[in-house]
Order: sequence, then structure tokens, then C-alpha cells
Amino acid sequence: MDTQPILSLIREEALQAAESARAQALERAKVIREESLRSSARMFESAKEDAAHEAEQAQDRLRRLRELEDRKYALSARRELIGKAFDEALRKLHVLPQGEMAELMLSLIAANAQGDESLAAGDINDDFYTQAFIQKANQRLTELGRPGRLVDAGGRVSGCCGIVLRSLESQTYCTVEALMESGREGLEQKAAALLFGNEAS
Repeated sequence: MDTQPILSLIREEALQAAESARAQALERAKVIREESLRSSARMFESAKEDAAHEAEQAQDRLRRLRELEDRKYALSARRELIGKAFDEALRKLHVLPQGEMAELMLSLIAANAQGDESLAAGDINDDFYTQAFIQKANQRLTELGRPGRLVDAGGRVSGCCGIVLRSLESQTYCTVEALMESGREGLEQKAAALLFGNEAS
């Protein structure tokens, strides 16, 4: 019996199976390679988007830092101008005529005195401070419905211009220095609010 045809058939089927397996392997490799390329492309695009987003955030942070520095500089310049203006105003208040200084101090006393304190004048531009001035202060307090029992404490308060109200519990500075300082703080706060908004608080 001739077995050659059978062997040839088996060999041919084996070759076909091998070729089919090879083709399938190549196809799988192609699919894997294409998927790998697509995955790499997606990762590359994602990395580009992340890098662009981070760069945009960095630029935004730098922009905000520059704006903050600009506003800080503007606030510093404004404070310097305010300081110069108030220093000049204080210099002028230190040399007010006696009548004007007396009227200013009477107004501050009326706004701050309870009526039974002792008074001490500062040692700058104190010519206004006389017994007649104390009498006027008491009269004004009486007109406002408060006791008019202010008395002279004696002596002078060094380094200020105006009146210091003294009681057992406290003392209140009715001086041009205190007046200027409170006004300066208010202007600086307004300047900060204008430049920084809610950040200024």
C-alpha cells in the first residue's frame, strides 16, 4: 500500500496550520503594535495638555504675583504721600494761633470729656492753656448737659500739643498728634481697601 499520498496530505495540512498560526501571530502583533501606538499617542496628548495647563497656571500665578507686587508698591507710595501730608499738617498745627488752638481743643474736650477730669496741657504751643480756657471748657460741657468740673492737673505733658484728660480710670489724649494719627490710619485703610479689596482685611 502506497502511504505517500497520506504523508503528503499530513505535511500539507501541517504547513497550512503553521502558516495560519504565523499569520495569526503577525496579526496579533500588528494589533498590539497599533494599540501601543494609539496608547502612546493618547499619553503624549495627555502629557501635552497637562503641561499646557501647568504652564497656564504658572503664568497665572506669576501674573497675580506681579499684580500683588504692583499694588504693594502703589500702597507703599500712597502711604508715603499720606505720611508727608500729615507731617506737614502736624507742623502747621503746632504753630496755630492761640485762638484757633483754643477752639480746636475746646471741640476735642466737648467730644471726649465726661466733665469731672483733670486737665494737663502738652508742652508744644501751649499759650492757649489758661484759666479762662478751662472756664470756657466747663461752660461748654455744662451747655451739653455734663458736669463742668474740669480742673488743672498742673505741669505739662512732654512732646505733645493739646490737652490730656485724666480721670481715676484712664487718660485721653485730645492732642493734635492723636488727631493726626487717627486720621492717618483711616486714610491708609481706605488706600489698602481701594487697592486690595477684601484682601486688605
